[in-house]
Amino acid sequence: IMSKCVKGSVMKNVIIYAPRHVVPMSITLMKDLCWVATSYAAEQNKFDGDFSGNVRMVSADGGDVLGFSGNTISMDTALDDIELPDTILLGAFWGQIDDILDQNSALIPFLEQANKHNIPIAAVSNAPFFLAEAGLLNNKVATVYPPMTDLFQHRYPEVDLRSERAITDA
Repeated sequence: IMSKCVKGSVMKNVIIYAPRHVVPMSITLMKDLCWVATSYAAEQNKFDGDFSGNVRMVSADGGDVLGFSGNTISMDTALDDIELPDTILLGAFWGQIDDILDQNSALIPFLEQANKHNIPIAAVSNAPFFLAEAGLLNNKVATVYPPMTDLFQHRYPEVDLRSERAITDA
């Protein structure tokens, strides 16, 4: 994740998408790692300024997102209000997959557009469902949170699912 936040001496514009019923630690950990990476790069390259705006938390409508455990996570902006970033990070969720995909349907065309522009996208835990729903994992290697393996494989048979892996790169 850190390499997705900084490249050489350039701070990347990163969005972290928080789906409804987000698993809060999945997005806050990504934001913290990006903060560490940008802070380190700024120090090493003697950058001056505030780079906190380079990593933004995004939800479908820009409103705060209720985590599955009851925590409210504040967002920086709405999906419709941003231009394509340098990198997209997708947070994990809790709940029924059909409901989650429906509640986050605006994400799918955004991911398709990002893919057309070769923007790197990383998804943690069960967030690969969003990528598969957008057709971005067809005929590619992917992994998913192990308890979701059977559902994922049934729903997206065209994805080369490798559930024994913790990380894949397609």
